[in-house]
Amino acid sequence: MDGYDVDFGKFIGGLLPQALRGTVRVWVEVLCHPFKCLHHRFMQYRQEKLWALKYNAQTASLEAMLNDRFRDILAARANERRIIVEDGDAVPALMVYPDNDWKPVMVGMVTVTSASLWGAVPFEVRIPVELRGDQSVLDRTERLVQRYKLLGTRYVIVYY
Repeated sequence: MDGYDVDFGKFIGGLLPQALRGTVRVWVEVLCHPFKCLHHRFMQYRQEKLWALKYNAQTASLEAMLNDRFRDILAARANERRIIVEDGDAVPALMVYPDNDWKPVMVGMVTVTSASLWGAVPFEVRIPVELRGDQSVLDRTERLVQRYKLLGTRYVIVYY
């Protein structure tokens, strides 16, 4: 039993005197119908926000959230393959500190990456290739990742 659960039948029965509970009860139930609808909308909103608070910007949490949200679609069309969130490619570079100024100098080959991979910690969201043509899945994935990712991080959605 939750603190926000309301039994409107008991509530209406408690409001009416004993003599009026048979005749006026239906009329009072009709008057309380907008409150029932408002309570139902509140409970749906609360459940949605509690679900959203379970997840954060960690890679494992993002992956769990996306697979939880798209569980039915993945089971029906992607043969139980899952959405995978992986760290992006880091550019390894050898740093040399000269004795005179102690500023780092990169030595070796530097790889050039696309601008979409730049950011604090780039990551990839891998969606099964069976969902390639579904624009609604792509849009919902982008919205959810935008909601949870850290500011300044970049991501790429790829199909595998």
